[in-house]
Amino acid sequence: MVLTIIFLCPLFFLAIVDALRLVGFRNIIGDQNLDNIIVFFSGCLLIVVIFLFRSLFNSRKVLDRWADLFERNSIIAGINISMNKLNKEEALMAVAETIEEIGEPLQRFFSDRRDLNKFIDVVRGKKNVFDILLDKDINDIPGDLRSVLTEYGAVIIKIESGKVDADTVALFSRSLSNYVKETKNHVGLSVIIGENVSDSAYNLVNTSNVEVVKRIVLVDKPLVQSQY
Repeated sequence: MVLTIIFLCPLFFLAIVDALRLVGFRNIIGDQNLDNIIVFFSGCLLIVVIFLFRSLFNSRKVLDRWADLFERNSIIAGINISMNKLNKEEALMAVAETIEEIGEPLQRFFSDRRDLNKFIDVVRGKKNVFDILLDKDINDIPGDLRSVLTEYGAVIIKIESGKVDADTVALFSRSLSNYVKETKNHVGLSVIIGENVSDSAYNLVNTSNVEVVKRIVLVDKPLVQSQY
């Protein structure tokens, strides 16, 4: 509201000056002074417009960060709730229950076939072996599932029975980069699920300027029993 008033004030003043010019106000203060006043307030108006656009841009960035944080926390909470054991099958089912964009066709596929193995220990490229990979290039999947994976992007998950540290994140991010480079697919979701996620791992994800690193979701899932 305040910004709107600030924006309208110079316009209102210029309108008044233009009206006064018509009734002979220029004869009182002179053409040169009147032109200087108009230039001055036009400059003020330009500054206000730039300030408004900058404020809107910054607000959009803040909203995007909040939306990303909300989505990230929702995924973490959903996976934690869905998983009873730290294993690949449980993680795959958790994805189907948590990720709304792909959940329905994925759950339908599981209920029809119960074939989880095609998404587990998947090889892509020369050296990339992913604990869990869902992408549009998986053989023998229904058209609706392939379609949503094409739109949403690949889902890639690493299961770590030990400690997840900065080195774990760095190695996983390199695998993701190689995957994108070799397949030309984009990654919609990348997750590391571990029994103990260290501060160094969180710091790397939170402070990195590399897109593939800062988009990694870290899920701390401490369990007594781990199974593969």
